[in-house]
Amino acid sequence: MIRRRFCLSGVKTYSNLDDLNFVPDEIRTMRRTLGGLGLEEIFPFEGDERDHDDLRRELSKPSQETEDETLIIYCTGHGAVIGKSFKLLTRDGTIDPSSLISALDGRSTLRQVLIIIDTCHSEQGIDRVHTEMCVSALGTPRAGFWGIAASRATETAAQRAFTEAFATAVTRRSRPSWAASHLDLAEILKEVDHSLGDRQALWVSAAHAAANADVLPNPQYQQPVPPTSLSIPSDWAARARGVSSATRPGFFFSGRQEAMDVLRKHSDDDDPDSTLVVTGGHSSGKSALLGHFAMTAAGDDELPTDIRLRWPSLPADVIAFRGDDPMMALRTLSAALAVDHRTIDAVVSALRARPGRTVIVFDGITASSAWEDLLVPLGQLPHVRLVLGVASPANLRLRGYRVLDLDPFGRHPDPDVHDYLALRMNLATEGRKPWNAYTTRWAYTFDTAVTIGDRYDEVAWQDDVTSAVDRTAMRAAQEAWSVDAEDDLGAQADAVAETLWTLCSHDDMVALPAQEWAVVASAHAGVSIAAERIASAAARSDRLIEFRPGEITAACWRPRLCFTTKSDGPSSRNTPADRRLLELLTHLPQLSGDDPIDWATTDSALWPLIGIGASVRTRSGRLLDRSSFLLDSPPQVVQHAIRHLGPDERRSRTNVMHALSAGETRDNRALLLDIVARRYEVDVVADALARDERATGVDWVHKNRPKLGRLQRWAACTENVAAAAGPRDELIFWAVEDGRERVRTQVPGLARGVSMATVAGEDRALLTTHQGEIWSLRCRSGEKAERRPEMLRDVHGSPHGLTAALHSSGRLIIVADRWVWIVDLPNGHATRVHQLESDLHSLHVVGAQDDLVAWCVTREGRIRRLAPDSALQPDLRMFPLPRPPLYTAASPDGQHLLSMDVGKGLHLRGTRGAHELPGLAASESLRALAMNDTSIALAGVSPGGRGWLDVRDITGSRAPTRLPLDDHPLGVGFPDTERILVARPAGLLRLTPHLSLRDTHYKSTVLGT
Repeated sequence: MIRRRFCLSGVKTYSNLDDLNFVPDEIRTMRRTLGGLGLEEIFPFEGDERDHDDLRRELSKPSQETEDETLIIYCTGHGAVIGKSFKLLTRDGTIDPSSLISALDGRSTLRQVLIIIDTCHSEQGIDRVHTEMCVSALGTPRAGFWGIAASRATETAAQRAFTEAFATAVTRRSRPSWAASHLDLAEILKEVDHSLGDRQALWVSAAHAAANADVLPNPQYQQPVPPTSLSIPSDWAARARGVSSATRPGFFFSGRQEAMDVLRKHSDDDDPDSTLVVTGGHSSGKSALLGHFAMTAAGDDELPTDIRLRWPSLPADVIAFRGDDPMMALRTLSAALAVDHRTIDAVVSALRARPGRTVIVFDGITASSAWEDLLVPLGQLPHVRLVLGVASPANLRLRGYRVLDLDPFGRHPDPDVHDYLALRMNLATEGRKPWNAYTTRWAYTFDTAVTIGDRYDEVAWQDDVTSAVDRTAMRAAQEAWSVDAEDDLGAQADAVAETLWTLCSHDDMVALPAQEWAVVASAHAGVSIAAERIASAAARSDRLIEFRPGEITAACWRPRLCFTTKSDGPSSRNTPADRRLLELLTHLPQLSGDDPIDWATTDSALWPLIGIGASVRTRSGRLLDRSSFLLDSPPQVVQHAIRHLGPDERRSRTNVMHALSAGETRDNRALLLDIVARRYEVDVVADALARDERATGVDWVHKNRPKLGRLQRWAACTENVAAAAGPRDELIFWAVEDGRERVRTQVPGLARGVSMATVAGEDRALLTTHQGEIWSLRCRSGEKAERRPEMLRDVHGSPHGLTAALHSSGRLIIVADRWVWIVDLPNGHATRVHQLESDLHSLHVVGAQDDLVAWCVTREGRIRRLAPDSALQPDLRMFPLPRPPLYTAASPDGQHLLSMDVGKGLHLRGTRGAHELPGLAASESLRALAMNDTSIALAGVSPGGRGWLDVRDITGSRAPTRLPLDDHPLGVGFPDTERILVARPAGLLRLTPHLSLRDTHYKSTVLGT
C-alpha cells in the first residue's frame, strides 16, 4: 500500500515587503482540496502561515517510514529572482527551493514527488528544483518528479488565482470510475492554465520516468473486484456495500446520515445507557446500516476514499457478528479477544482488562433468554458499547437501552436512492454516457434500487438503456412486493403482484379497486383470492404500492414504480407484455360479460383499462362495435378505446376523440360522432352508429380533404344543387342528394353574389361580379360559366354595386344605383319598378313560378317586399328594422323574411305581421341563417370555438333544438322542407331533423359521397 501525503508552507507577513493577506486562504484551499482526495498532511501547523525554512527543517528529519509514499509540497508567498537565481522569500531572508528537495535525501520510500511553487517569477525556481532532483542522491533514483510553477519567469502571480483554479479542476475531474484510480494531473493543469487566462501561465517540469504523477488519487474510484478482507462476513458486507451478492464489486451504501450519526455518537460518548437497539420493519435496512457502521468504525483499508473521508475510523475496537445464535456470537467474541475458554465470564474478564473502548455490534438477534444471558453482562461493562439489530425489541429484557427506529428515518428515501443510482449509473458508463436525471421521478426502495443498479451494469451500452432500466425497475419492484405480500397472500402473492403491475403498465391513471383486482388475480392464479386479503397486503406496503382514494370505491391501488408504454396500445403490437395485458383484461368483470357496463358502480380509475379492452376483441366481442358503448359510456372511456385503434389511424382517431367532449346529450354525441367518423373515415365508429336503432340523422358528409383546400364561403342551393366558394374563389357545385361534385368553375373577377333557381326543370346559377358583369351557368357536369352582357342591355346605371337574382320563372331582379329592375328572359327587356332610399344590403327573389316576390333590404334597415305579379297592382310593403341588418334570409313561399341586426336581435317580417324572436346568448357568434316555409336554421360558433346549429319552428311554438357541429359553419341552407345543408371549411354535410318530437330524433339516409 502506498501512503499519500502532502505538506504546506506559506509566508504572509514580511519585514521588508508588503504583506500577502490571502496566503491563509491559499493554504486553507490547498489543505481542503488535497485532504478531500484522502491525502494525509505531514508536519501540520496551526496559524495562518509557516516559513519555508521551517518546512525544510521538518523534511530533513530522519524518517521511520517503511511503506512506499508519494509527497506533494506546496509553497506560496513572495518569490523573486536575485542575481541569476530564484529565491523563495521568508519573513527575514530567502531560501533556495531546491533545498526542499535536498531535504528529502533520507526518505528512501518516496515513489512520486510533486512540488508546486505559487509565487511570482516561479518558472526559474522550478527549473532549479528540477536540476536538483536529477542530481540528488535520493534513495531511489527512479522516483517520479513533477514541478509546477504558477507563473513564468517574467510574470507576477495573482493571489488565490492558482489555488481556486486548481480546486475547481480537481473537483470537476473527480468522478466515479472502475478504472481511473488517480486523477490525470496533466489534464488538470491544462484546465488550470486555461482558467488563469492572460494574467499568468503555468510552467511544468517532469523528471525521470513519470509519464503521469500518480499523486492525486480519485476519491470516487471503486475497486473493480470484490473485496476479500473486510471485517465482517462477505454476505453481510454485501448488504453494507449496497450490492446484491458478495461476488459483485463496489461500495454503494447511500443515505442514512442521521442514523449513522446516532450510531457513532453512541459509540463515542459516556452515556450511562450503553446499549443502542436498532429496529425497523421488513427491508428497512437494519443489516445494511449496521454492517456499514461496523466496517467504517473499524477503518477497513479496502473502503473507497470517499467513504473513509465521510466516516473516519473510530478510536475503539469493533467486534461484529450477524446471526440469531448466541453461542456463535460468544465464539466470535472469544476469538476476537483471544480467550481460550468460550464462556461469558472469560469474555467479560478479557473486556475488563482491555484498554480503551470496545464496540460490539450484533445484528439479526431475537428476544430470547439465551441472548439475555450474553447481553446483560456485556451491557454492564463501563468501556463496552453495544449496538443491537433487533426486529422487535418489545420483549427484550434489558435495562437502560435506547432505541433507534429506522422506519421514521426512511420515510423519504428518494434523495438517498437518487444518489445511489447516480453513482452506479455513472460507474457503469465511465462518463461516456452521462447519467440521466430521469430517475428522480422514480419512487422506490433501496432493495429495488440495488436490483436496478445491477441491471444497469448489464444494459448501460444499449441504445434503449432508459427503457431497459425501466423494465428492470418494474420487475424489481414487483418481486419485492411479492415477498412483502407473502404473509397475507401466501403462494398467490406472485399472481396478485403480476396482475397489478401488468394492468397498470399501460396508463398512468389506472388504479385497481380491491374487488376488480381480486377477480382478475383469482382467474390468473386459478384459485379464489379474497379482496380483503389483497387490500391488507397493499395497505402494509406503502413504499411500493400507492393508495388512491376512489370516486366510488373506498380505495384503489397502483404500483409506485410502474412505467407506462408509449405505444398506440396493445392492439398495435404483439409483444409478450401486450399479450399478457390482453389476457388479463379478458377477466375484468366489466369486459367479461354481455350485459351493459354499470358505470354507476365502476370507478373512474378503471376507465383507461376498459377503454383498452374495448378496442380489442374479448370473449364477449368488441365493445367498440356497439353503438350503446359509444353513446352511453363516459367520454374518457370511448377516447381511450379510439386511441388504441392502431397507428394507421392516428390523425383520424385524434379528431374523433375531440368530438366526444362536445356532445353533451346522448343524441348530440351520436350526431357529432357520426359526422366526424364519416368525415375522417373511421369506419369502426361509423359502422357501429349505422347499426343503431336510433339513427343519427346524418345523410352524408364530405370526406376530409386537407390537400384540396378548404371552403371559403357559402353560396346558395336549390332542391337539387348546392354551391360554395373554394380556394381562389372557385365555385363548386354539388348534388344535394348524395354530395357528389357536379361542376367546378372559375369566374373572372371576384364573385359578388350567387343566385340559384330551377328554371324549366333545369338548375341554373347566376353570378354577379364586383366589376358589374353577369355570368350564367347550367349546373351540369362539365358546364362552364358564360358571360351574359345582354341581360343588362336595357338596365341603366353604374355597374359597380350591381346585384342580380334569378327566379324560377326565368326572370331576373336587378338592383343598380338603388333602382329595382325586372328583366324578362330571353328577350332581355327590363322594367324599372321601384327606387330604394339607400344602398342595398341583400336581395332575395322567391315565390312560386307565377308569383315572384323580391325582398330588398337596405343597409339602413329598410325592408321592401315587391310582388309585381299581384293581380291588382304591384304589391309594395315596408318593414323597418330597429338597427342595420347583418344576416338575412327569405322563406321560399315569399311570405317571410328573417334578419339578424348588428345588435344580435332576430326579427321575422312578413305578410302576417312582424315578430321579434328569442335571440342568442351574448357570448355566441352567428355565422349564417336560413329558413323555409315552416322552420328556421341558425348556425354559429360558441365561445370555445365549437360550431352549432339551432333548428327552430317558425311559429315559435316549440323550443329551439341545439345540434353540435364538428367545425365552425360558413353557411346553411334548406333545399326542401325536411333537409338542411351545412357548409364548413371541410365541405358540406346534410341533415334531416324531425321537429315533430320533443326529443331530437333524426331520420337516417346513409349515402356514399
